[in-house]
Amino acid sequence: MQTFPIVLKTIIRKLAAREGMAKKSYAILLTQPGELEALHQKTEIRFPPLEVIRETYQALYNYLQVPAGGGIGEYFRFEIRDFVQKFKLEPIQTLHAVQALEQDGWLTVNEQVFAPSKLSFNCTKAFLYQFESDHPALEPLIKTLLRAYEGIFDQTCFISESTLAYLLRQDEDKVKSDLIRLHQSRLVNYEPRSDDPQVYLHRSRVPANEMHFKMDAYLERKERFRLRIAKMIEYTEEKLICRSQVTASYFWR
Repeated sequence: MQTFPIVLKTIIRKLAAREGMAKKSYAILLTQPGELEALHQKTEIRFPPLEVIRETYQALYNYLQVPAGGGIGEYFRFEIRDFVQKFKLEPIQTLHAVQALEQDGWLTVNEQVFAPSKLSFNCTKAFLYQFESDHPALEPLIKTLLRAYEGIFDQTCFISESTLAYLLRQDEDKVKSDLIRLHQSRLVNYEPRSDDPQVYLHRSRVPANEMHFKMDAYLERKERFRLRIAKMIEYTEEKLICRSQVTASYFWR
């Protein structure tokens, strides 16, 4: 009885012949000295030791300026190239250590993520009333913020500049400019929306030596990766068995 790969090859040959495209072809595997040794080393590079992961964790939270016990549920701008340069880290090893932290549930890294604008008031009500009196041109924006976003005076809220522009019947650029003026006056803390690379923290910061890391799962992933690499090397070094049969046995076993 024919196996599925052989049946599939037969069908492809018949279709190619019917279309007048049947031509003999050859697959050639090319390797260079040192490539197999590089494959052997790839597992240790891809899965750095726990000490490196802990060191990267501590450096990362320092880079983000997250205090002890803080950071959970927050987004932070994160450029890994800048991070590596500032802390003089080895780039490839650091990248894989960050990926290990992500797989362990500590954080999520997004190359590009939409983080909406945030605003909170940074003053007393008495100061706010006086500010409105001294800056009448900004009073409509202040009143709209307070009316459109319930609780914004007491806590940080996500805001939409386009919504504020619609409510105020103003140009969006004018609204953004006025929000910056409020921020520069220290009346509010205003953080414009960001489309930069971001990291989202799922857990609050703890001392690096107390960081709980699921080592069993990590080592299991490492072993699966090592076995895949071993199969690649075995495929490359095979001299007796047809490589198409090796490939078929790998995918159809």
